[in-house]
Amino acid sequence: MMYRLSTCLLLLLFSAKAAAIHVTLSQEVTVEGPRLELQKIASIQVEPGEDLTEALTLEVADLPSLGRPRLLSNYRVETLLKDRGYSPVIVDGQQCVVHLKSEMASEGHLRKIISHWAQNQVADEVEIEYLNIPSNFQIPAGDGISIDVEARSKNPLGVRTLRLVCKMGPRIMNTARAKVHVHCYKEVLVLKKPLRRKEPLSASHVEWKREDVANGGGMEVSDLVDVEGHLATKDLKAGTHLLLTDFEKPDLIKRGEGAKILVRNGPVSLSINGAEALQSGKLGQTISFKNPVNPKATLRAKVVDRQVALLEISPSRRR
Repeated sequence: MMYRLSTCLLLLLFSAKAAAIHVTLSQEVTVEGPRLELQKIASIQVEPGEDLTEALTLEVADLPSLGRPRLLSNYRVETLLKDRGYSPVIVDGQQCVVHLKSEMASEGHLRKIISHWAQNQVADEVEIEYLNIPSNFQIPAGDGISIDVEARSKNPLGVRTLRLVCKMGPRIMNTARAKVHVHCYKEVLVLKKPLRRKEPLSASHVEWKREDVANGGGMEVSDLVDVEGHLATKDLKAGTHLLLTDFEKPDLIKRGEGAKILVRNGPVSLSINGAEALQSGKLGQTISFKNPVNPKATLRAKVVDRQVALLEISPSRRR
């Protein structure tokens, strides 16, 4: 008795869900994204009082590619509808040829996309010279379309070849290439007069100018304090906008010179005068000195000023 009751309930539920549907396929259609729904390729009829919404919005397949139509058979449509519980299903027409509606991306639209990409990559204001923008970049018409910009280099400045990727959701629909020159103008230090290799830089050498720093790699000098008194690593011409890599710190202690070593041991400190430097050293470097107290031993101390070094004795060394 229980088995018969369960079977009857299942039959009742199935018959309540099932509904007759009559579909007439179009021979050929052109559609827009982002979905290929049954209502875009066919006319649909159901029994009076039945809700058409599910049938109308049924996704029958992926959208075709640009320039490559998709062929949908009546068998596919019939199977999809039966899987949704429709019965009986009548499909008129053998097949439907589906084309994806497309349009050409305007040059102005592509310029805006590239400009937005460049501004997001660089904190400073940029100016873009468009060397080559595709004039026949075909993209799908309709909603759900995006165009991404990809570049091989993480640095967007300078002359760059960009890959434009048209997507519909995660699916790539088309690609194209553009070539641009991205300029970035900043107030930077520029040489007023030539600077010879190993010559120290002073305020009299420089002036502030607005320059294109696209080729500076982010190493342009934006504060004189960073390089004043430093030595040029090469000959620099007047008009050069300065980079941090153009300079090196001067030696505050030179090999063979006598220097003062400040020895700090916890709260106790003392100084050793006349310690001969065995190496030349710049600010912050640790170099070796002869020990005036024990000529056979050496001391290692950090350069902190002109002819001054600091030797700190750690707790572990004191033990």
